[in-house]
Amino acid sequence: MRIHISVILLTVSSIGRATPTRQDILDDLPNSLTLGLSITEVLYDVHEGYEVSDEDRRNSYPDFINSLALKTVADNFQAPNLKFDWALSPSLNGFATGRRRYFSRRDKASGERQTMSAKHETYGACTHEILNGDLNSTYGTLYAGVGAGVCVYRLRSENGQAKIAGGLSAKVLFGYRYFINDQLYAMTEADMTSFSRDIVNAGPLRSDSVRKIVLAFGYFFNPTDPLFSFISNP
Repeated sequence: MRIHISVILLTVSSIGRATPTRQDILDDLPNSLTLGLSITEVLYDVHEGYEVSDEDRRNSYPDFINSLALKTVADNFQAPNLKFDWALSPSLNGFATGRRRYFSRRDKASGERQTMSAKHETYGACTHEILNGDLNSTYGTLYAGVGAGVCVYRLRSENGQAKIAGGLSAKVLFGYRYFINDQLYAMTEADMTSFSRDIVNAGPLRSDSVRKIVLAFGYFFNPTDPLFSFISNP
């Protein structure tokens, strides 16, 4: 088990308007840029029939977890007759990406040791429910969500052989966003993503879980703002 700290970049893309306010967030889809710090803890297990020693685990670590995660967020899918706002948050590159390096493992039946590397990517979507029901709240916005996706593993042994494995993933998250003013906000979010047993091809992973905490600041902007004028007028 290793803890990995990385920087994530969250971007929101939608129609533009001049100097959006918090009320605009209720009425429309904002443009938003969020930059923050992600603290990720990775928990993993090995496939049945193999074992990994404590030394193997110390040498097997994630060398890239959510180093750069691009997301799109729509903040105002309102459900009729409900006080909640709903947001669909699909990630452009999946809500978890990563690469695992397993330097060695032992086949329990034959005693043979293998050196493998594995990379997995997950593609999915997450739905957020705003619990206090008002994005214009003085005390900020509390939300929770669940998501699901499909994970794909690429496995490679030291002799160069590779195969593809896959499974399903599920995610639970909790977050809080505090509005500093009409354009700036601070947010924190924690989530737990679990990956199921491989369903395409038996691989070295039986299950894999990622726990992540995000601390970030955000800014609602218009594409014509001076800060982003280089986008429309390079």
